[in-house]
Amino acid sequence: MIDASSGVEPEFLQRFALTPSEKEIWNAFYLGREIDLRPRERPGLDGGSARRPSAVRAEVLTAMLRHERDPGTTPRLMLRGAHISGPLDLTYARIANRISFRECALDAPIEATGAQLSALSLNDCHLPGIDAPNMELDGDLELRHVSCSGTVNLRGAYLHHDIQLQGAHLGQQQAAAVVLAADHVTVDGSIYCHDGFEAIGALSMVGAQVRGTVRLDDARILRANGQETAPATDAGEPNVAFNGEGMTVGREFSAHDVTAAGEVRLVDATITSTLELRGAHLENPGGVALRLDRAEILSSLYCDKGFSAHGEVCAIGAHVKGTAYFNDAQVGAGSANALDAPSPSRSHVALRLVRVAIDGDLGIWRNFTSLGRVILTRSTIGGELTLLTTNLKGDVAADLTNTRIGTLTITGEPPAGILDLTKVRTDVFNDNPERWRGRGRIVLNGLEYTSIHMDQVTLQDRLLWLRRGIIKAERGGYYDPRYLAQPYEQLAQAYRRAGDDLPARRLLLEGYRQRNRATPWRRWYTKIWYFLQDMLVGYGYLPLRALIWLIVIFLFGTLLFRYVASPQSIAIPPQNFTLTDSLNYTLNLLLPFSGLGAKDMWRSGNAAGSVASALVIMEWVLFATVIATAVQTLRRTPK
Repeated sequence: MIDASSGVEPEFLQRFALTPSEKEIWNAFYLGREIDLRPRERPGLDGGSARRPSAVRAEVLTAMLRHERDPGTTPRLMLRGAHISGPLDLTYARIANRISFRECALDAPIEATGAQLSALSLNDCHLPGIDAPNMELDGDLELRHVSCSGTVNLRGAYLHHDIQLQGAHLGQQQAAAVVLAADHVTVDGSIYCHDGFEAIGALSMVGAQVRGTVRLDDARILRANGQETAPATDAGEPNVAFNGEGMTVGREFSAHDVTAAGEVRLVDATITSTLELRGAHLENPGGVALRLDRAEILSSLYCDKGFSAHGEVCAIGAHVKGTAYFNDAQVGAGSANALDAPSPSRSHVALRLVRVAIDGDLGIWRNFTSLGRVILTRSTIGGELTLLTTNLKGDVAADLTNTRIGTLTITGEPPAGILDLTKVRTDVFNDNPERWRGRGRIVLNGLEYTSIHMDQVTLQDRLLWLRRGIIKAERGGYYDPRYLAQPYEQLAQAYRRAGDDLPARRLLLEGYRQRNRATPWRRWYTKIWYFLQDMLVGYGYLPLRALIWLIVIFLFGTLLFRYVASPQSIAIPPQNFTLTDSLNYTLNLLLPFSGLGAKDMWRSGNAAGSVASALVIMEWVLFATVIATAVQTLRRTPK
């Protein structure tokens, strides 16, 4: 048994010729006490003052730690203010003693590959790096306010508690590309990189398993020379600031007000609680600022309250089981003055949510600004999608093609670009159609809804809204077909479901009239036929018009045959043509299948014969129009 109080150096340390400071460290280590080696003034031999030396050889510390401790003792290596020279090599060591360095300076990286340690604390230390792949640590890894000029390598490590990097500064101007390498690390606790955490270089947590929280609040992930803006990179070389591809987080992933110069990448990540990027400032111009492809977020996603992304926000195939909010956010803009700065091409994508499933609401409103396209195609939103269109600056303001939505609410002024609602299906559609009078372009073809906003909305507003409709070509691009049948029929269905049949009939009638206006004159025969259907029976939606026409023709023929061109009697003796005879004769012409037989009693002259033929033709035209319109109406009227 070794007694440190005897002042006798143990045999395993005698080969080092210990300095006085190292002897003090040995005594404190054996007794489990902290020793303070910070330089301080003390009297000198010449009556002056001298500084207490604090240099400690790392090999001496390594020997102490690797030496098997005596039974019943609890040695701890706890240094403060020491200058540790040489590499501290704990490779594959099995050390049950606590290691705590505070305000120490290390000349070389700590080597702990495959080591099994009890606890490791390096708070407020300065060191060139940590190389600890596959390390196992029973306690916390404390790196609070550490200054590390190189890489903290924890790849494949297993930590039973937390990684604490609050206020840490990793990297330097010529630092490695990755300053925190925690790929495939397993952390039973949480990872804390907040309270002034700064990294000049990337953080990598690919495949990490974190059972607690990942916190990056107020963190700054910069590039060389302290740049907050990621430089453009060559194609195929993404500039990644945080790489969490395939990582699993047992609780929330919180990154409030984080600043990242490069792509924040959470592809295939699983986050059991919320992903919070409120107030985050992400910079990757010309690339993707936030990538969430196939991410699984079991609660909610918050990119709001001042969130800005100078670059694309992309989530393809992601699943959010709660809600997702982009309120008070700017995408495609990197600063508060983004609207005044030169903007990217309006054809670029600013927000891409493709094949995304959101079980709750999706909020893209309240001061939302997009300097580029908003793409929400083939997504499913179980709750309400609220879309503010006022500040959508892309040439295609928003593309919702083939999206399934519980409630779709469009607010704000019509955008300068196109609002594409091709084949969107929603239970409830809310909008402000009066704002689309003479402004905006909207794709309504294939839009299906069960009910639509009707309060304080006039039918004329809806008609003007329908006339703003354009169509998407199969091979891209948009054009104005001047008439689309489906939007009129869909709106009429909504009115009928609401029990308001008159506006529904007027909508369908206006739809047919719009069709005739859109028919080119090279199809003059079709245009005339449509005109006759409208004039005679209102395409079947004004049935009284046919009766009025029949009465007008009947009265016209009766008066004409009685007073202008009366037929002559063929009976013997001849009879005079009375008003009653004129009534019967005209009715017999208009109803050719009637049994009155009036035409057999009178012979028409040239004038009377021409009038009779004209009446028969008019009667057949009216009859054919009624039949054709009735068939068409029965076939196309919504059930």
